[in-house]
Amino acid sequence: GTLRVASELGKGSTFTASFPCDSSLGLGEAFDARATSTPTAAQVAAKETPEKPIPAKDPGPATNVNPVPLVLSVDDDEVNQEVVKVALNGLCDVYCAMDGAQAVKFLEERREQNLPMPDTVLLDIQMPGMSGFEVCEEMRQRFEANH
Repeated sequence: GTLRVASELGKGSTFTASFPCDSSLGLGEAFDARATSTPTAAQVAAKETPEKPIPAKDPGPATNVNPVPLVLSVDDDEVNQEVVKVALNGLCDVYCAMDGAQAVKFLEERREQNLPMPDTVLLDIQMPGMSGFEVCEEMRQRFEANH
């Protein structure tokens, strides 16, 4: 895969990551198998979702190593959360937080239990309460040194 960075002083940075979808990561078969079964956004929107989504999978027992990648998805839109869970199903574990406070609490609990932090965080920018920028800053201040 590749990782690209574009940065401008005082304005911020953009990080772009691309990952191979071939047998080098053992994911090719998972993508091929799902290629015809992944629902459209409209199909996902029509599906009923619970008021407070639960983790797509239990993040696992108290170990210091994730057997599969862990993704923390932070978004107040249930449809977006469902799209993330469906898109990543079978590729990684996904924990869905409906707001910034819930995401920070999840990270605190993982640190207290000596569990690994998520490998990736998908973070909505416009959320009620804490904005995505505020959540990101909180994560950097409180958790970055521990990861």
